[in-house]
Amino acid sequence: MPELCRYATEHAQDGRIGADVHWPVNLFLHLGVSHDLVVRVLETMYEAQEIPFRGAGRGRVVEWICHVVNLWVRDLGRHGRPEARLEPWVGELMAECDTWASANIRGTNEGGADPRDLAREVKDVRRAVDGLVVSPVMNRSMGFF
Repeated sequence: MPELCRYATEHAQDGRIGADVHWPVNLFLHLGVSHDLVVRVLETMYEAQEIPFRGAGRGRVVEWICHVVNLWVRDLGRHGRPEARLEPWVGELMAECDTWASANIRGTNEGGADPRDLAREVKDVRRAVDGLVVSPVMNRSMGFF
């Protein structure tokens, strides 16, 4: 997945040619790769900050993370399971993305979402995730630790 994402970014396979900016991650989701695994790979890319995903290029990874986590949250809601929860690391990742997006609203995200729109979307997804994250304190009180 990182190689395909790198290809898409380096060859402007995004909004600059009228393509869906999310096609690399959507491909893996359509192939049946779990939201969890796709987000974990994207998290690794976010943290590594390798070329072309450093500086302003980091915005593309934030955009992909936000997109996949949003689909994940919607998928959990679609199944109507009140016990559906996300692990704390997802909330922590969305908090990091929120911090980055808020600090970079004046930057560029060529071929992708406007940085202000991205910051707003990240905040919305973060709020949704916060409502689904399993609290470690709750787990201890239930005898899981």
